[in-house]
Amino acid sequence: LSLENTHNAAGGAVTPPDEHARLVAAASDAGLRVHLDGARLWNAATALGVPPAALTVGVDTVSACFSKGLGAPVGSVVAGSEEFVTEARRMRHMLGGGVRQGGVLAAAALIALDRIGDLAADHEKATRLATGLRELGWDVVEPRTNIVLATRSDLRATLDALEGLGIRVLPMAGRARFMLHRDLSTADVDEALRRIRTLTG
Repeated sequence: LSLENTHNAAGGAVTPPDEHARLVAAASDAGLRVHLDGARLWNAATALGVPPAALTVGVDTVSACFSKGLGAPVGSVVAGSEEFVTEARRMRHMLGGGVRQGGVLAAAALIALDRIGDLAADHEKATRLATGLRELGWDVVEPRTNIVLATRSDLRATLDALEGLGIRVLPMAGRARFMLHRDLSTADVDEALRRIRTLTG
């Protein structure tokens, strides 16, 4: 069973510990191993106010990413049994994933880990954007973390119009997907809303 927390296509939705435990128990009853795609695990933990370990209980393997919400230039980790990690390393090398002078990248990941507390600000910026879009008449899913999904009648035209305003947005599950991160300030969110208002005003 492969789980994802936060869930990207669901707009950064989080799976709380009790629901996670039920999923893991069901997998165990069915004789399934469990992998957790925790690319934005720290966002989920921040949103729920729990330690990341509370969201990994019972899984066999977990991956996490330093370059998503945490803002490192690159970097991911995988955890599991010693046998699994050994095999993962072997496969990584077979597929050309070896890195020389990896300490520079590891240093960036360590800095990112020191800034986990900043993720709450990204979540607040997402809420600010969602509120502003809703006030402009957009159909917006209430964000739980740093992803905002908005539905528009003509998605392609909306994405093109936003691009013309200097706002880069990707499609996701038939909606416009806004991603808030540490390189965007509250002032940037307000400026984006000001520009978007010209589309609807």
